[in-house]
Amino acid sequence: MKVKKHNTAGCFLVRKKRRSWEILLIYKKWAEDNQGWIPPKGHMEKGEAPEEAAKRETREETGYTNFEIIKHLETLHIEYPWDDGYLHQKSIHYFLAKLSNNRKKELEQSKQEKGSTVEISWLNLKDAEKKLLFDDERQILKKVIKILTNKS
Repeated sequence: MKVKKHNTAGCFLVRKKRRSWEILLIYKKWAEDNQGWIPPKGHMEKGEAPEEAAKRETREETGYTNFEIIKHLETLHIEYPWDDGYLHQKSIHYFLAKLSNNRKKELEQSKQEKGSTVEISWLNLKDAEKKLLFDDERQILKKVIKILTNKS
């Protein structure tokens, strides 16, 4: 089977609301049987560093521009066959980012994103943990919860 490699990056974007933390998740729908809540992320452009890509993708998918990267959380390596006949190998670089303020700008979503993004929502960490589509992202959120609990 032929292989296609992808490098992507994204942020677990958090904000403090009163005394608790919230995280921004996006509900994506790629097909009727393939949909759910995920953190903002997307493909790295040629020559782009993972942290730069994570910031750009988060801005493009959410409209939020006033956030800072706190730390690199993890890089996942996954493989999946696709209906294009290729085995896709994807590296996903995740960062923890904290929102500075709620100012947003107009979304710069691509046609593909506009067709797949259903909703963008701030969720408390417990609800987010239950709603995340992928187990590996749920495990990363548990790391985020530990980090935030130790800093609070």
